[in-house]
Amino acid sequence: MTHPQNGDNGKKSKKTRGPRRERLRRELPWGELPRGCDAGNGVLVVNKPAGVTSHDVVAAIRRLAGTRKVGHAGTLDPLATGVLVIGVGNATRLLPYIAGTEKEYRAGFRFGIGTDTEDSTGQVLRAPGYTPASGSSAEAEIRRALETQIGQIWQVPSAFSAKKINGQRAYAAARAGQEVELAPAQIEISALTVCGQARPGTAAVEVPAPAESAVPQTREVPVVDIDVDVVCSAGTYVRALARDAGRAAGTEAHMTSLERRRVGGFTLAEARTIEQLAAEVTASAVSTSADTTSSRTEETETHATGETETHATGEAETNNTGKTETKNAGKQDTDSLANPRGTLRLMPPAQAASRALPVVTVTAAQVSALRHGQGIQIRECATPVALVDETNNLVAIGVRRGDLIGPKVVFPA
Repeated sequence: MTHPQNGDNGKKSKKTRGPRRERLRRELPWGELPRGCDAGNGVLVVNKPAGVTSHDVVAAIRRLAGTRKVGHAGTLDPLATGVLVIGVGNATRLLPYIAGTEKEYRAGFRFGIGTDTEDSTGQVLRAPGYTPASGSSAEAEIRRALETQIGQIWQVPSAFSAKKINGQRAYAAARAGQEVELAPAQIEISALTVCGQARPGTAAVEVPAPAESAVPQTREVPVVDIDVDVVCSAGTYVRALARDAGRAAGTEAHMTSLERRRVGGFTLAEARTIEQLAAEVTASAVSTSADTTSSRTEETETHATGETETHATGEAETNNTGKTETKNAGKQDTDSLANPRGTLRLMPPAQAASRALPVVTVTAAQVSALRHGQGIQIRECATPVALVDETNNLVAIGVRRGDLIGPKVVFPA
């Protein structure tokens, strides 16, 4: 027979929790953000700054859009800037299709030094330097090396990538000192062109300290910096392009900068910064506050017995004195009136879908069939396809099912 111990009367004792760890809060470039009201469903094109993660941007949009249902269509490393497509609400279901579209980048490559991360944030692994062969220019040699990367190629992703190995992110394994081997993936490089001129120079790299000195020493190695424009398929690692182009040129190379300029039909020209989006929410809140104040000043009240008291909105009722009052139908949230929240403007889901997929308009009968999971007949239609109703509301993402197009994803009416 088991007896209660330590005076617990047979009840399970509560576990004693240790001291609560304080969450580290990093300083982000946009500072404190206003909290918006629920923005609904749609897509944003954000211009991500350097030095923040893609998740930092998602967290910022969650606050500005007033919802936790926010995601992005493809990670940008902290080093990278440019187009980050954000889905809000039900539009998050579009993100896998947007992520699968063609991308366009402007990148900086440095020939002569290789790093473990294949970009400028990593540790130098090899630094043979780069000097073109006698009678050849650095730019001409680099162009020839870049040409080896154009077309359909097999690329080994960076060891410091978000690829998963046995359920673990590759970068986590690499940072833990584990050996990371990733299988090559087939990608397509549609264009890889040099921008401007090659910039020869030197760079200082650390070398192991002599036995008699604990102070690391440096040496200068010749390098060549160059900017390139890349048009590529989804799944391409531009860092790996730098690595492989360097080896094709007989040296090592790494990526020094990266700007994403296009994702499918979403471009850098239309991208907005977090600061611009925050200003939009603030301006919307000010406008809402002004409208509320204006509405409340229009209310009239008279307090003599039997007279009518009218408020701006609500329903009429008679009080004990026979006076008719028009009162607010619901209890006003005084806090929301004192601190109104603004709303973020989103690209409608149908418009966003048209930037990534072919679009077909369907009839009311076909809309009903799709919402019931049934396939519909559409002639000569590439899939996946965005199916919209006659008022341009996104109904479903369709895929081929034999001779029919069936719904893969259905969006609420």
